[in-house]
Amino acid sequence: MNIKYRADIDGLRAIAVLAVLFYHYDIPGFSGGFVGVDIFFVISGFLITSIILHDLKEGKFSIARFYERRIRRIFPALFPVILFSSIIGLYLFDPSGCRELGASITSTTLFYSNIFFMLKSGYFEPQSLQRPLLHTWSLAVEEQFYIFFPISMIIVSRYFKAKYFPLLLTTAVISLIASIYGLSHHPGATFYLVPTRAWELLAGSILALGVLPAPSSFLFKNILSLSGLGLLFYSITFYTHNTPFPGQNAIAPVLGASLIIWCDSKERKTIVSTLLSLQPIVFIGLISYSLYLWHWPIVAFTKYILFRPLDGYEKLLIIVTSVALATLSWRYIERPFRIKQKVVIERKKIFIISAIIMVTISGFGLIIQFLATDKYHYNYIAQLPENFNNLSVAPKVGLKSATPSFALWGDSHARAFIPAIEKESNKYAVSGVILTHDSAPPLLGVDINTIPDNSYNSFDKVQYNNGVLDYLKAHSNIKTIILAARWAAYSKGTSYKEEDHLVYSINDAYSKYKDKQKNSIVFSTGLSRTVDELLRMGRKVIIVSDVPEIGYNVTRFSLIQKRLPFAVKGVEIRPAIAEYNLRNREVLETLHELSKNINVTVIHAESKMFDENSMGIIAIQDEILYSDDDHLSVFGSHYIASSFDKVFRDMKSQ
Repeated sequence: MNIKYRADIDGLRAIAVLAVLFYHYDIPGFSGGFVGVDIFFVISGFLITSIILHDLKEGKFSIARFYERRIRRIFPALFPVILFSSIIGLYLFDPSGCRELGASITSTTLFYSNIFFMLKSGYFEPQSLQRPLLHTWSLAVEEQFYIFFPISMIIVSRYFKAKYFPLLLTTAVISLIASIYGLSHHPGATFYLVPTRAWELLAGSILALGVLPAPSSFLFKNILSLSGLGLLFYSITFYTHNTPFPGQNAIAPVLGASLIIWCDSKERKTIVSTLLSLQPIVFIGLISYSLYLWHWPIVAFTKYILFRPLDGYEKLLIIVTSVALATLSWRYIERPFRIKQKVVIERKKIFIISAIIMVTISGFGLIIQFLATDKYHYNYIAQLPENFNNLSVAPKVGLKSATPSFALWGDSHARAFIPAIEKESNKYAVSGVILTHDSAPPLLGVDINTIPDNSYNSFDKVQYNNGVLDYLKAHSNIKTIILAARWAAYSKGTSYKEEDHLVYSINDAYSKYKDKQKNSIVFSTGLSRTVDELLRMGRKVIIVSDVPEIGYNVTRFSLIQKRLPFAVKGVEIRPAIAEYNLRNREVLETLHELSKNINVTVIHAESKMFDENSMGIIAIQDEILYSDDDHLSVFGSHYIASSFDKVFRDMKSQ
């Protein structure tokens, strides 16, 4: 193959992988290092298109040979990382984490992990530590792109006189517009999916066409390539996880990488090309694929077992470890398989072996999902659709033969109370319905948006809660309404232990206030509005004061404490009652005011969650009270069930 090798492109790979590496390792100055993936996309589009064009011009392009190259390039280094992640993950994770690990193994092996992780949560969320294969989403994007791209190139070559530029440019523009639009409307899908990422790969493809003549002036080439380097460092340094991405903000790193590739000089190297061609930088570029694969599981597992930030020595150690593993992987796995003369396997056998490996590993992932039983989470999914109008769609608890006399209304924290509610319902032979939905607290007229934007924002909480109210009006047999939610999160707008990081923005949809008000004011207004409406309907209202938030995943902490006790020695994750009261001050004040009405009762479930020293209780002997950092486990819900005794005794006597 007579395609010119460019050392500066390996140097550009080094910038990309080091940006991602230092971002994940929390190195100062690399808050936007995630743009390294976008640089990789441009490089990939340029190189793959160059190869396809060369083979088409020579009349020897073959789809089979194209995918053989992809297999030799991608598979050998990938599967050891999957195996490593599987072994460590199965040892460290709780059953819920193991189930997700199994699903991620399958999706990574079959190259749809971008779709899988899109459906889970955002790339920048804390749950990423329990996803050692999260970084494979970018591989999935590339492989999905390369399903259609070579076929399109063949069609244009044969039937459209090889006029590639109009097709690639039009597709790239449409993809960029979709990315900009999607960032505001469907941010998760925009980040993870091919249609909104394709323009980044196509930027490299357009460069490979050679239709854009490089500047004739050597000075101008230097200016442009230096500008490209500046754009890369600007985005790597000044972007953060709060920067809306990709969309228009991805233009800077994509343009920067494109300028560097475009300003290639056959006669004299530009300043940037000279710098990127330095041997140490080129070496990092050569091992960049293996380094990208290995670095994230290592840092994810390290952060997972530690309940504190990494110190400088630990960061240095895992960086050295990542580079060492990547070097070994490149030397003894990547290179031998990429060079046919070293690993001689017929093309047909490569496809057969690859298919067998993919089926085996994806099947292994399915087995993990099947076998991982979870005793912590309540597996009764009591979640209603956005619109409903009959009793049959509302899940029931308690005595099956009894007419429902109560309803549990709230969010996922309310759902965590279901085992307690079910226990009390059966104890007192009553029946009720469950009216819950994630991130939808019973705050009438309150619009809730998560930050950063995710799929929950597309769910209309105002309409949903109005639907619940209409449902209750239509079922007069439901006399008692139990309201429960993660009140403090909505009132504060933050997660516990991250008080400076806004995660919920709530607004009064009924425009009671002319200006934007504090979350606590809107929360109090919404809850008071809900209670007033229920009282007007002649219902008895029970409000459950939420249990303490921990701020750390309790099941994770307990497992690490048993298996790697040195990692959490001296770490205290239990909250003091004073911390709980401070976090819930506005909530408790609102509940106190509402409880002055004779038909409103406040249940203080949190009172059972502190010991005699006023410290939070997270486990009773070996039984864990939480399923994560803030939801009760099944055992925890049963533990506080007696808090509802009087309420259900009164229901029984009605």
